[in-house]
Order: sequence, then structure tokens, then C-alpha cells
Amino acid sequence: MICNRCGKANDESARFCVGCGASLEAQAPTPPVAPPAAAYCGRCGQGMAPGVAACASCGSPGGEGTAFCRRCGHVLTPDAQRCPSCGTPVAGAAGPVGPIPASASYAADSVPPPAPQTPPPGGNPTPGAVPPPPYYNVPSPGPYYPPAVPKNRVAAGLLGIFLGGLGIHNFYLGYTQKAIIQLVVSIVGTLLSVLVLPALAVAAMGIWGFVEGIMILTGHIAVDGRGIPLQQ
Repeated sequence: MICNRCGKANDESARFCVGCGASLEAQAPTPPVAPPAAAYCGRCGQGMAPGVAACASCGSPGGEGTAFCRRCGHVLTPDAQRCPSCGTPVAGAAGPVGPIPASASYAADSVPPPAPQTPPPGGNPTPGAVPPPPYYNVPSPGPYYPPAVPKNRVAAGLLGIFLGGLGIHNFYLGYTQKAIIQLVVSIVGTLLSVLVLPALAVAAMGIWGFVEGIMILTGHIAVDGRGIPLQQ
């Protein structure tokens, strides 16, 4: 038995509502309410034009079913007796139909227009049917990274031995910061070579590059600036 005050379902032998405590004996049984004319199919939820004998999408006779509200198309739970959206009684629901929920926006004289129908699978398109939009599930391409090419160990070593003071070998291997330091010190020192200290700095850059060239050839420096092993 459904309480007319709160809509709570109770046992048929109950005398008082378990939800609000109201007497169930004093309440008159709720008269059955005929379901409205189907604007939506109760089986698949597709819109139905008035007067059609069966759903054009699933073939349900008269749009019968309890999965969707036949007035507004709202999804229904298996035990629903009224639509939680518009309050329409569910045709074929088990047990007595309770009162209209307070949150339902129900109007007895307002029936929404049928939704545009989509053609049934494998069938001919229904007049006025709206084809479904195309669905693309293609991930967007990410940034392109060219394949890493290993640097040649011999070439880097020879550049360090002969042009190490200018940091050419470090530019080649990708150690840009160290290469810029060697290049700037060598150029400034050469321009100021009339002084003792700049001349010593230029010589130090040359020795630094020569030692790094030997270390590259002997394998003590085995990777480039990106961490890729040098090619033999």
C-alpha cells in the first residue's frame, strides 16, 4: 500500500505508514490513473508521433514499456510507479500508484511534442527523421619529435683537440652552455691578448678543449648533451 501523504510503500497488512506515521486505514485507495497518450516509447525512449501503432525504432506495439516515461522520455528505475520528472503513472508498474511527488513538474493537459525520430537500424528512413551525427573517436596527434641521431665519437674528439678552445666540440655534442663559455672567453681573450691575463685565459680554453677531446676519444665522455651514447 502506498501512503497518500508521503508516497512511501508499505506492506498490505500495515496500519500505519512507516515513513510519516499516518493511518493507512483512514486513507482511501488511490484510483488507477490511465497513462497518457504515448509521446515517447517506453522501451527505447525514442519520440513517437501521435497515432502510430508501433515504435519506429524498436517496434514496441504502441510504445509500451517501463524503461522510459511515455510522457517526457525520462529514464525510469525498475521499481518506479510514477515518473520522477513529470509524475506520470508508469503503465504496467507493479502495485498501486502513489501520489505525485512534490518535486515533479506535472501538468495533466501538457504533453511534450515527440522528439525527432531516427531511422531504425537496417530499415528505411522514416519521413522527417533526423540522421544521427557522425561520431569520430580519433585522438589528436601529439607533437612530432624527430628520431635521435647519435653523434660521432671520433668527430667530436678531433673537434675538441683542434678547435677545443672555441667550444666547437661542445656545440656539436649539445653542451651549449659550456661551449658558449669557451667561445666567449677565447674571443675576448684574443681581442685583449696584449694583456697577460686574457692571454692565459685563451690558453686555458685551448687546454680545456684539448683535454675534453682526449676524454671523448678514450670514452670518458660517452654521451652527448641529450644523454644519447656516442657512436663509435
